[in-house]
Amino acid sequence: MDKAGKNGKMSTKFNNIKASFNVNQFKQSDLTRGMIRVILMCWFIPCLALAIVSYSLWCVDPSTISRIGNDYLFWTIPIVMVILQLYSLDIEGNSYGDPIEVILSDKKLIIVSIFYIVVIGGLLYVL
Repeated sequence: MDKAGKNGKMSTKFNNIKASFNVNQFKQSDLTRGMIRVILMCWFIPCLALAIVSYSLWCVDPSTISRIGNDYLFWTIPIVMVILQLYSLDIEGNSYGDPIEVILSDKKLIIVSIFYIVVIGGLLYVL
């Protein structure tokens, strides 16, 4: 058998395999996407709780208070909680979880984040 015949036979086999390969079977179905979302939410909520607890403990830590020079940082804990809750609500919606897309598409989240930056700046540099 010559090279052309062999290559022709190989390309025919490849075309048969390619024709039997169904690309749609590997696309995510709504059920799979929903299951992944539920699994991620099961891990996301405890991580949010740990982030809030960690931030709260950092705010009232004596070394943090001595570094900043005042003990008013604990007033930012509710603001951080609101920011994380707004972000969580956006993630649970119809977004695909892209953080930049989620943050930039929510005006309330942007406003509360700017408010947090202003409050932190005031606590660090004014008081």
